Amino acid sequence: MKNGFTLIEVLVYIVVLAMAIGGMTLVAVNIFEISARTSAVQEVAHNGRFAMHKINYEIKNASSIVSPETEGDTLELLSDEVSVVFQVIENEEENEKKLTIERDGISYDLTTSRVQIDALKFTKLSDDSIKVEMNISHSNPQNLPVQEFSNFFIGSFSKSE
Repeated sequence: MKNGFTLIEVLVYIVVLAMAIGGMTLVAVNIFEISARTSAVQEVAHNGRFAMHKINYEIKNASSIVSPETEGDTLELLSDEVSVVFQVIENEEENEKKLTIERDGISYDLTTSRVQIDALKFTKLSDDSIKVEMNISHSNPQNLPVQEFSNFFIGSFSKSE
C-alpha cells in the first residue's frame, strides 16, 4: 500500500480550490461594488435632503422673496433685513459645482465635494411661494459605472404667515 496522493487527486484538489477561491473573489468584488453604489446613493440623497430642508427653512422665515421675478438659478430672500442668497458656485479648477448660501456677505457650502449640482431652478409661484427643482449627481472622478448616480429633487415652499 502506498502513502500519499495520486497525481489525479492533487489536480482535482487544485481545481476545486481554484473554483472556491474564484467564487469568493467574485463575492468580494460584488460586495465592494454594492458598497460603492450604496455610498453614492446615500451621499446624493443626504445632500439633496439637506439642501431642500435649508431652502425650505430660509423661505419659511423670510420676510420677502426678492428674486427670481419668475424663474432663475438664484434665489434671494430678505430675512430680518439680511440678504440670503442661494446659488450654484462652480470651481473649474477642482471641477466642482456646489450649492451655496450667502448670508449677509458670508458664503457657506450646502453640498459636499462628493456631489455635483447639475441643474438648479427656482420658480416664483406667488409672492409667498417658490418651487425648487434640483438635479444632483455623485462626483465620479474615476468614471466608475458603479458610482454613477444622480437624483432629481423638487419641492414647493411658502413663507410662514
